[in-house]
Amino acid sequence: QIEKGLDTGPVFDMEKVEIGHRETAGDLLERLSVQGADLLSRTMKSIEDGTANPVPQEGEPTHAPQLRAADGRLDLARSARELDAQIRGFTPAPGCWTTWNGDRVKVGPAEPVDVDLSVGEILIGDDVLLGTGEGALRLEKIAPPGKPWMDAGDWGRGVRETVVWNS
Repeated sequence: QIEKGLDTGPVFDMEKVEIGHRETAGDLLERLSVQGADLLSRTMKSIEDGTANPVPQEGEPTHAPQLRAADGRLDLARSARELDAQIRGFTPAPGCWTTWNGDRVKVGPAEPVDVDLSVGEILIGDDVLLGTGEGALRLEKIAPPGKPWMDAGDWGRGVRETVVWNS
C-alpha cells in the first residue's frame, strides 16, 4: 500500500524465493518476472474482492545504490568465491571486467575452483584458470577488447601461452 515514505507501506502479499547456486542476476530477474506477474495478478484480485489483508513490513527500508560499470571491476586479490558472486550479481549488466595488457576485458560466467595460482596468474590448458587472492576462477566466457563474447577456452587456445593477468 502506498505511503509518503519510500518503501514504508504495508504489503499485501510476498513470496520468498531461493537463489540458485549458479544463478545470475539476469537469470533471477527473468524467473522473478514470471513469478511477480502471477503474484501481482492474485494480489489485484484479492484487493478487488476485498479479501486482501495488508501487513506492515518488517525491518527498516534499505536503499541500494545504482550499479555502474566502474563497480564491475574485479579486484583479483579477493577470493574466487567473492568474485564469482560479484560476476553473477553483475550479469548481464553492468557486467564485470578487468584489464589485460592495459585493455579492458569483460569477464562473464566463471566458477570458483580450488587451485593454487598467484593473484592474476592465468593458466591455459583444458580450462582457463585465473588466480585470485584465494583459489582460482575457471573462466567460461570473456569478451576481449573490441570483440564479442567468446568461450574462454577458444580465447586461451588463441593466446597459446601462460600469461599473468595484470589487473
